[in-house]
Amino acid sequence: MSFCISGHSLPQRFLLVLTSFLQKPGLAFADVLPEARIQQAFDEEDVAFAQEDDEIYTPPVTLWAFLSQVLFKDEQRSCAAAVGRVVVLFVALGKELSDNTGAYCRARAKLPETVLRRLAYDVARGSEQSIPAAWRWKGRSVKLVDGTTVSMPDTAANQAEYPQHTAQQEGVGFPLARMVLLLSLATAMVSGMALGPYAGKETGETALLRELFAQLAAGDILLGDRYYCSYFLLALLRELGVDVVTRQHQLRTTDFRQGARLGKGDHLVTWTRPAKPDWMDQATYDRMTESLRVRELGVHVPQPGFRTQVFVVV
Repeated sequence: MSFCISGHSLPQRFLLVLTSFLQKPGLAFADVLPEARIQQAFDEEDVAFAQEDDEIYTPPVTLWAFLSQVLFKDEQRSCAAAVGRVVVLFVALGKELSDNTGAYCRARAKLPETVLRRLAYDVARGSEQSIPAAWRWKGRSVKLVDGTTVSMPDTAANQAEYPQHTAQQEGVGFPLARMVLLLSLATAMVSGMALGPYAGKETGETALLRELFAQLAAGDILLGDRYYCSYFLLALLRELGVDVVTRQHQLRTTDFRQGARLGKGDHLVTWTRPAKPDWMDQATYDRMTESLRVRELGVHVPQPGFRTQVFVVV
C-alpha cells in the first residue's frame, strides 16, 4: 500500500477559519458553550461566584472573555482587551459596564481546572456527534493518541509533584510533566488528556492512556505510533470494542511469508499472550485472551526528493 504526503498547508487553512470566527459578533464560543451548559458544569463541580443580580462577571461571561483572550494574540490578548469585548457586548444589550480589569481578573482566577476540562470534553463530544457523515472514516470516529513532555515554573510545589529530569543536577532543572492526548481526526479537538510525572512507576504513555479509556466509545478507532503497539493494550481496547491501528513495534519481527496471506506485504498473524507485566493484576491477566489475530500491512510512503519510507502497520 502506498501513500503520498500532501503539500497543502493546514495552518493557513486554519487561519482562515480562525479569522472568520473572531469576526463574529459577541463573545467567543457563545454558540457552542451556552450559558446553561456552563452553569450546569459549575454547579455539578460545586463552584459558585458572582451570585448577586448586579454582578457582571458570572461564570459564563468570565469563561467567554477568557476564551477570547486565548484566541487572540499580541495586545488583543490582554485583560484590558478582553474586558473591552465584554463592555461592547453589554453596551449592545443596553447595559453599562466599567472598563476596569480588576473584577475580571479576580473572576478569571476562580475558574477551576476541573470545569475547564469538563467543558472542553463536552464541546469535543458535541462536535464529534454533529459532524457530517463524510468526515468520518467509513462511518467511524478515529481518535489520535500521542504523548509529550512539558516543563513548568520551578516552584517547590511543582518539584514535589513533577520532579525534574534525573540527568540534571538538583536545583538547576525545571519540573517535567508527561501528558497523553486524545485528538479527534475529524475535528482536531482534544477529547481526553492525562497528566503525570515525567518518570516513575506507571508514568509512561501507555499507563496514561489507560486513564483515558472512559473517553473512548465502542466502534472508535485509535490511531497511534509504535509506542502503543502492545499486546495488552490491544487486548484491553478490544474489550471496549475499540480497534487499534499502530506502527509495528521495533522489537517485533514481521515475516510476510508467515500467517494467512491477504496480498503482497499484507497478512494475518496470531500473537500469543506474553508474561504478566508488573502493572497488571493477576485477575486482569487471567481474563486476557491467550492470543490475538492481527493484520500486518507493509506501507510505502514516497515523498519527492527523499528516499521512500517503508514500514509495517498493525
